[in-house]
Amino acid sequence: MSQTTSFLTPVHITCSIGIAPNRYLAKIASNMQKPDGLSIINPTELPSKLYPLNLKSLPGVGTKTRERLMKNAISSIEQLCLLDRSRLKTVWGNVWGEKVWYLIRGADLPLEKVQKSTIGQSKVLGVEEQEAHNARNILISLTQKAASRLRDKALFTTGVLLIVSFNSGRSVKENSRIKLSNDTSTLLKQVLKSWDKILGNVNTKNIKVKKISVSFYNLQSESNQLSFDNLCKQRKNQKISGVIDSINKRMGINMVSIGINTKTYKSEQIVAFGHIPKISN
Repeated sequence: MSQTTSFLTPVHITCSIGIAPNRYLAKIASNMQKPDGLSIINPTELPSKLYPLNLKSLPGVGTKTRERLMKNAISSIEQLCLLDRSRLKTVWGNVWGEKVWYLIRGADLPLEKVQKSTIGQSKVLGVEEQEAHNARNILISLTQKAASRLRDKALFTTGVLLIVSFNSGRSVKENSRIKLSNDTSTLLKQVLKSWDKILGNVNTKNIKVKKISVSFYNLQSESNQLSFDNLCKQRKNQKISGVIDSINKRMGINMVSIGINTKTYKSEQIVAFGHIPKISN
């Protein structure tokens, strides 16, 4: 009986490591010895350790920034380091220049919190979903998912954008403003108002909806613009929305949804247990 022995060929992965007083300098250090090396920048070596490098070695220095620096007679990192904070900010063209002044000297500035400018959901509808009443159910599902994402990020919105595209190739946009909010009931009522405004100008018997997109913009991290009465009402709506979010996370998306009185838009939310077509992420 013969026996076959298999030998695995070792695989080696190279990496470059940079160690420095802050992330900015660590990134620069990691590029000093590529593709396989370790570079260390000590605080006592700054900023002179950077002098041999070219301007493009600095993160944030692209072609346009380099051209701006060159126009101001700055062709090396050494010349850049000799500038004071205000001058570097002016030459750079924005506040990032002042931050670079601190970073190249080893200051560990706090990371800036990046906030999304919009949160939304969209879907291209299948043939069986393109009738207006089916498309409206899809819209409700999209809105509820987008609202849940808004709350996950602890954000509020004052802007709602609905875009409805038809098979004819025509697309209609409806922008609207609301009081600062992130609860599903408020957002869904506004979205459906926009839907009725768009569909009210077309013959729903003769149209097919090809795509729906709903977006929330003008995002803010706090609801500090609300009056006391509105704040109390929103807190109530947020608690309801939060409970629905937690149930859907445990049991599955759209297990519980909010129904809307389509005739008046003045009723409170109704928790509806029913099927709404699933949507992709």
